[in-house]
Amino acid sequence: MIGQRIKEIRNNNNLTQEELADGIISRTYLSLIEKGTVQPSTNVLVKLSKRLNCTVNDFMAEVSHFKYNNFEILREIGHYELKVDNEDYEIVKHFIDKEYEQIEDVPLPDSGRIHLIYARYFNFKGDLKRTRLHTDKALQKLSTIAVNQHYVNAVLLKSELLIEDGAVDEAIDIGGNGVSVN
Repeated sequence: MIGQRIKEIRNNNNLTQEELADGIISRTYLSLIEKGTVQPSTNVLVKLSKRLNCTVNDFMAEVSHFKYNNFEILREIGHYELKVDNEDYEIVKHFIDKEYEQIEDVPLPDSGRIHLIYARYFNFKGDLKRTRLHTDKALQKLSTIAVNQHYVNAVLLKSELLIEDGAVDEAIDIGGNGVSVN
């Protein structure tokens, strides 16, 4: 998404890749960023934003002609799962602001992963109401596929919430469809 947004702003400024990249990165590397093949460093984003006379946050805004793309969304989900795993929660706000959960044709497993990112973010922020909401949605969507690490992470978060509520027996039985996590 960032790469598409950089390309859109570059085109709006009537700059070629060569002109934008000059003195910052190679034209080839800029091309890879715009295609979404690589994630640029914050330092590169700052330099590109200065050249484009915009803010780094402008790169986080949705592309005006955004359409759901399996590769893009999977890349974004994976990127932000790593951010959550590394407890880099502040950047996750940008992901939440994109409202991917509103897109109708996102496959259930991907949608479940999105809700799990949200749940973990809101858990960090101490917003238990939203944590519970997104944990339940993640579990519902992730339970439609074979048990995997994302589902296990959602079950663990749900168990943690239930234990905080004093529902230890329910926490022990969590897992849905007769699956018990001991």
